[in-house]
Amino acid sequence: KDPVTEGLPLRCRSGLLLLQLIDSLRPGVVDWALVHRKPRRRVQCVLNCALMLELLDQKLGFRCPDVSAKDIADADSRAVRTVIGKLMNWDLLRCALPQCPPLAGGTVIGVANMLVNWHISQPHRQASMQASVGDDNGRHSASKPAIQRITMPTTCDDPSLADGVWLIAFVGAVLAAGSSRIDSHDRKQIREWLRECTAIADRNGGRGVHLCAGAIAAAQMLGVQSLIGPEDVLHGRCDLVRAFIIETITTVPREYWPSDQLGRVLRV
Repeated sequence: KDPVTEGLPLRCRSGLLLLQLIDSLRPGVVDWALVHRKPRRRVQCVLNCALMLELLDQKLGFRCPDVSAKDIADADSRAVRTVIGKLMNWDLLRCALPQCPPLAGGTVIGVANMLVNWHISQPHRQASMQASVGDDNGRHSASKPAIQRITMPTTCDDPSLADGVWLIAFVGAVLAAGSSRIDSHDRKQIREWLRECTAIADRNGGRGVHLCAGAIAAAQMLGVQSLIGPEDVLHGRCDLVRAFIIETITTVPREYWPSDQLGRVLRV
């Protein structure tokens, strides 16, 4: 075990370290006059943590509905991981947005859906998509078009994301569109990885967590650093999923976006 990360919840229990992290990401947002700088009682730690969660919500736009100030003051590792993950994703999101193709008035999930639709509608992609997605009974059948078997989500916390099928298709579409961070050999390996994850999930009789984990691992191979796990997708943690989708989209340089309708919508 890493002694640094293992002791992190204890160092965050006063709320000071997390407030300092917020202040470093967005200088001036913390009113230090409201902070107990040398907390000696648990109630002071709880007040610091409550202020931190309020800033996270009102100033940075990330909510932690499943985390309370008392959880952090009690050095709950899950609560601390959630907060730090949101702060890391906020910073990644801030850096990634300038590189993201214009949304043309649409939503992040809308742009991602256009990319998925472009990928699975390509004639030379149909066979590979059918092979990797399979049917609802786990059989790999070419009788049903792949585009009809993927439910397109409307929001980043859409329940349809939980089965992992769309997430696999999305990462596959980004891979096909041409990530600038990998060569052809690595691209082939990631494509095989996605197919293998789907096959294993089908054989085991369940997709969900297996496909979500496979898609996240493949995105990490593309260089995506968003701190997200399969459980975040399964539980509909919208801000984490949104940050993951945006950073994954930004691995495709603007000049490599498809030249069809999607390209016309997204082209600068």
